[in-house]
Amino acid sequence: MSEPKEWTIMFLLAGDSGISASMISQLKAITDAGFQRDTNVLVYFDPNCNGINAQVFNVNSIRRESFKKKGKATVIGDGEDPYVRNISEDCHRPGLTERSAPESLHWFLNYSRMEFPAKNYMLFLCGHGGVVANDKFLPDSDDGSAITLPGLGKILRSFGGHVRADDGEFHLVGFHSCSMSSVELAYELQGSARFMIGTQGYAFPGSWPYRQLLKKIFRAISRYEHQPVPDPDVYPNKLEREILDGVQDLSFYNSVDFWLAGFSSDISICNLDKIAALDSALQNLARALTAGVDEPTTKGYILRAHLESQSYWAENYTDLYDLCDRLTEYCSSQDRAPREIRNACTAVMDQLRREPFKEGEEPKGAYDRLIVYSDFFGPAYQYSNGLSIYFPWRAPSQTILNGYSKYRFHEKAGAAWLKFLNEYAEKTQREVRSWPSIVSQTNGKARPADVIAATARTAVVMHSGKSGALDRSDKSSGALDRSDKSSGALEPSDKSSGALEPSDKSSGALEPSDKSSGALEPSDKSSGALEPSDKSSGALEPSDKSSSSLGLFGMTVIKNFKNPRNAVVTSRPKGHPWSGPRSQRNGTNGYRQT
Repeated sequence: MSEPKEWTIMFLLAGDSGISASMISQLKAITDAGFQRDTNVLVYFDPNCNGINAQVFNVNSIRRESFKKKGKATVIGDGEDPYVRNISEDCHRPGLTERSAPESLHWFLNYSRMEFPAKNYMLFLCGHGGVVANDKFLPDSDDGSAITLPGLGKILRSFGGHVRADDGEFHLVGFHSCSMSSVELAYELQGSARFMIGTQGYAFPGSWPYRQLLKKIFRAISRYEHQPVPDPDVYPNKLEREILDGVQDLSFYNSVDFWLAGFSSDISICNLDKIAALDSALQNLARALTAGVDEPTTKGYILRAHLESQSYWAENYTDLYDLCDRLTEYCSSQDRAPREIRNACTAVMDQLRREPFKEGEEPKGAYDRLIVYSDFFGPAYQYSNGLSIYFPWRAPSQTILNGYSKYRFHEKAGAAWLKFLNEYAEKTQREVRSWPSIVSQTNGKARPADVIAATARTAVVMHSGKSGALDRSDKSSGALDRSDKSSGALEPSDKSSGALEPSDKSSGALEPSDKSSGALEPSDKSSGALEPSDKSSGALEPSDKSSSSLGLFGMTVIKNFKNPRNAVVTSRPKGHPWSGPRSQRNGTNGYRQT
C-alpha cells in the first residue's frame, strides 16, 4: 500500500462494440491532463468487445516518476509539448480476470481504496444508463450481466462507509450516462457519496471534458497545497465547492456544442444527504393522485399534466418538478381532490425549488438544497429541473413491479407511488373495442352481439402488471393492440419487425417526422448515446417489451415545445451574464424568465 494522498479520482469506463472506440479519446484526454503531486488518477477500462479484457491504468505514473527526478512533482496539461501520449504505458493491471458488471465496480473501488488510499475520493462512471425500472446499468456484453439499482446502491454505500471509517470522504459520483438523475437513484445512493452529478436525458461520449475537468481539479488542489482551506468546518468547503462547481460547469458548457447538431441535453448536481426531505411530500402527492384518478374531472387534469410535462426515455420518466408545476396549473378548482393535489404539489416543489439569485451573485446556501444546480440546452429538455421519477404511460410488467418494490425509495415513498402507478394505469385505460352489432349463427341458433363482444373480451391477453390491467394500447404510439398473437393478425407498430423504426436508415423505414418542415424528429439521431441499447446485453427499454421497436436511437420523445430564443439555460450566473429564458406553454409572448 502506498502512502495516502489527498485525493484519489476514479474513472470506470464500461464500453461495448458501439461506444468503446469513442472512449479511447476520453482515455487520451485523461492522460493529457497531466498530474498533481497529491492526487491519484485511476482508470478502469472494459471495452467489452473484440475479446479484450478490462485493464486498470495508474494515469501518468511513468511521467510522474520521470519528472519527480527533475524536481517537478506537478505538471498540469501539456504546455507547448505536442507529443501524443498513449495511456497504455501506464497500464497498472493488464488483462484482468473476467468479472460480471457488479463485481467489476466492486473490485475497482476496493482496489483503488486499498492500493491508492486518500483522504478524499471522487468517482466517474461512464457507460449505458437508464437504470430505473430497467436495472441494467453498465451492461457487460461479454457475459450478459449488468448492475441493478439496488446493487449499485449497495456497492457505492459500502465504499462510502469504508472511506469514512478511515476518516476520509467520498464527495462525488458522476454519472456520464443517460437518464440517471432520478429520485429513485438518489434514494438508493443516500449514504454513499455526498453529491451526484448526472443527466435526466441524453449523455454523449465526449460530452464531458475529462482533460479540462482534471486540470480544474489539479489547479484547485494545488492552490491550497501550502495553505489552509477557508471555512474548514463548513461542508462543502471552498475547495470542495470549487471542484464541484467546476465539474458541473465544464461538463455543461462543453456539451453545449452538441446543440450545433440539433441535440439537447441537461445536467444537474444534487445533494444526496437532502433526499429524505422528499419523504412525506412525495407520499402525500402519491396519495392525492391515487384518490384523484377516481374522479373523472381530476383524472383529466392528471392526464393532461402527464402529457405536457417534461419526459425522458420514451416517456417512461418525467421531471418531478415540471409534473407538479403542470398539476398545479390545472388543479385550480376548490373541489377536494384537485385542492389536495395542488397542496401536495406545492410541498414537493418547495423541496425541489432552487434558491433564486441576483445577477452576479452566487446563490447563498445552494449546496444545502437537494437540487444544487440544474442546467439544460436545446428545446427537447427545456423543462428539466434536476430529478425525474418513473411515470410510464402503461402498466409496468410484473418484472418491473417486483424490481421497483426492492428499491430503497419503496421504503420511503415508493410504495405509495407504485400504488398510484397501478391505479393510474387501470383507471386511464379505454374500454375494449366491441365487435360490430351483428347476429352470429352458432349451431343454428342466433347469438346476440353483446355475447360475441363478451367472448371477444376474454380473448384479450391480460397485462402482466400487478394491477391486472389489459395491455390494449401503447400510449406512446397510439397503436391499438387488437390482435391475438396466435392468429397472425397485425400487431401494433411498436411490435413490428422494423416498420416505423426510426433508427434503420438503410431499410427505408418511414421516419416519424417531416424533414421538409424543419421539425425536430422524435428520435435523437445520436448513435453513441449512452443508453443500454446493445441488444446482445439484453438491456431493453424499461417498459416496452419489443425486441427492436425503438432500435438504437428512439428513446427520447421530443414534445411539442416552442424553441427558446436562447438554447442554453443555466441555473446560476456562471459563464453567462443571464439566466436565460424558457419557453412558455401558454401566454402572449411565449417566453418567461426563470
